[in-house]
Amino acid sequence: MDEFHDVDKELDRLKAELAGQDDAIRRFRAPASGDYWQRRLDEEKILWNKKAIAREEEKKALEARLTQQQVQIDQYNNQLNDMERRLDSEAREWEQRLKAKEADLLIEKNRLLSEEKVKHVEIENHRLLEQIAELNEKIAILKDEHEGDKKKLHESFGGERTLYEEKIKAYLAEIDLLHEKIVSLEGDVARHLEELKNARQDYAAQLSRADDGIAKLQKEKAAVESEKGALQKEIVEVKARGEDEKKALVGRFREADLSLLEHLRMYTGPLTGLIGFMARYRTTAAVYRVFTQLVGSMENELETYSVLTELSPGVAKFKLACCVSDEEYAHLEPSVPKLSAETLRLQPASLLKDIQSAKPQVVVISGAHRALGEKIRARWPFLPVIFFGDMPLKTVRKMKAGGFELILPPYAPQDVAGMVLSSAAHSVARPEFWDIIKVRKSKTVPALAAAALLVAGVIGYGLATGSWKQLAAFPDKSSYTTPYAQPTSIAFDGNYLWTCDWTGQSLYRHGSRGQLTLDRIFYFPGKHFTALTCVDGYLWSADPWEKKIFKHNMDQKMSIVGTYPAPNSAPSGLAGDGKVLWSCDAARAEIYRHKLDENLTIEAAYNSPGPSPSGLYFDGSALWSIDSKTNKIYKHAMDNDLTVVASHIPPDFEQKSYNLSGITGNSTTLWICSEKAAKIYKYPIGDGVKITR
Repeated sequence: MDEFHDVDKELDRLKAELAGQDDAIRRFRAPASGDYWQRRLDEEKILWNKKAIAREEEKKALEARLTQQQVQIDQYNNQLNDMERRLDSEAREWEQRLKAKEADLLIEKNRLLSEEKVKHVEIENHRLLEQIAELNEKIAILKDEHEGDKKKLHESFGGERTLYEEKIKAYLAEIDLLHEKIVSLEGDVARHLEELKNARQDYAAQLSRADDGIAKLQKEKAAVESEKGALQKEIVEVKARGEDEKKALVGRFREADLSLLEHLRMYTGPLTGLIGFMARYRTTAAVYRVFTQLVGSMENELETYSVLTELSPGVAKFKLACCVSDEEYAHLEPSVPKLSAETLRLQPASLLKDIQSAKPQVVVISGAHRALGEKIRARWPFLPVIFFGDMPLKTVRKMKAGGFELILPPYAPQDVAGMVLSSAAHSVARPEFWDIIKVRKSKTVPALAAAALLVAGVIGYGLATGSWKQLAAFPDKSSYTTPYAQPTSIAFDGNYLWTCDWTGQSLYRHGSRGQLTLDRIFYFPGKHFTALTCVDGYLWSADPWEKKIFKHNMDQKMSIVGTYPAPNSAPSGLAGDGKVLWSCDAARAEIYRHKLDENLTIEAAYNSPGPSPSGLYFDGSALWSIDSKTNKIYKHAMDNDLTVVASHIPPDFEQKSYNLSGITGNSTTLWICSEKAAKIYKYPIGDGVKITR
């Protein structure tokens, strides 16, 4: 290590010397003139360069030597590491040998201790054997002594043994008798124990049943007490609610009465003036339209009063004259009980004379007696004439063009009764008017007669039948009877018509062409659907029993993929455009706009134009609603108030309590359904058809 230290010192000295020479060379300056000094300078430079090169080579040689010595040092270090590893290995080996030697010494020590114990045990064993021998000798002596005693005892007790044996035999006989008695007693005891066990089980079962009965009676008592308290509380609430409803009902009747009186007074004055005008001057069609409009307004007011007061007066009794064949009367007869009418069967030969004497309010005559019907119309233009029965298409068209009412097959009792009731409601051929009405041969109705007839029709039958003025007309329509009892809603998905029946707990899929063939039934036990709509590939439904709105996948099971709370207790209609969902509630008479989020949040609520909204339909630009009490279809503007811009009573629902229950459509067709009639009606809404105010 010292030689390396000397080498490092030599290297440091050479580096310092070379650094000093470099400084001398840098400080050297050439002479100002003369070749001699220039040459001396060059020679000195060359000499110094050679010395510098020599010193550089010497430096490199020293560095190479230093590198070689470093390699040797590394080798020495490796050898030293190998020696340390061998030393560690030998130390571990000696430690193992030392442990093995210690184990051998421990074994040898245990062996020596065992030999000493064995010797001690042998000595002890020998001592015990000697004691055993001594004991055996003593036992032999005692055995001999006992044998002698035994013989003496045997001889002394020989006689006593015989006596005792005889006594033992007697005792054994008594024991046998006692054993038999014991067996008998054990049988009796076992039998009594079994009976006692059974009786105990019976008593335990009776006690358990008694405990259960007591617990049940206590629960029933607690339930009855709770129910009694709840009923008492409910009675108090019902009484309070009844008083409130009574006050509200009285107020509503008063308001309805005042409103009816005010509105009737608005029309009676113009009617009186118009009657005076019509009595003095010859009337025109325009005057007649004004008169009809006033009477129609009165009818609407009476119907509104009927809806507000929830009064439904019965149909007034009237006379119905029938001149039909027996076969035709068999079809007409099922409708007679619904009419509250006095039905008169008249013969064709004396028909005109019998009508003059009977003074009926409606005449139903066979289509085979067309000429007689026309004579009745000519003589008594105020008397409604209805032709009944199957007739050629050409004849049907002529009679319709002549303004006659027709009842054609197939005959539905409700349809027949509805048409007859409608004619009776608007008939002025009441017995007290027959002798007053005088008819002139003119195209216009005489002033005083027309006024009297129309006013009488309004006052006598407007409220009783709930008649409404039709606001627009559709072309020829189609109707289909459903195979289920109560179609409560209808929706169109672009290919199929969907309906539901709350009593059938099902969804029904119909083809939309031809006869609306029933294609598929989806049964949902416990569900009572009352509203449907198709939006963005999903079918939405509503159930007032569960107060829920459901979203269905259009798959093979119509799976429910979403359930939402309904706004109120009687959801009755649904419609949507993919951005919002519309619903209506029949109990609250309200229409709601929902946000399509996880809760169907209500964004806005509107008052329904009718008292009992039963369906909704969105056509892309306007919302349509229907009402089951007024049988009206309403078209709403999409403004902040859902303003009603048009309304209409379909022809089949005028004067009939069919109860509109559903509406849907597309650009060319409107479908509506009737829960009460169990029918679907199809109306074209193409060119020339419009809904008017």
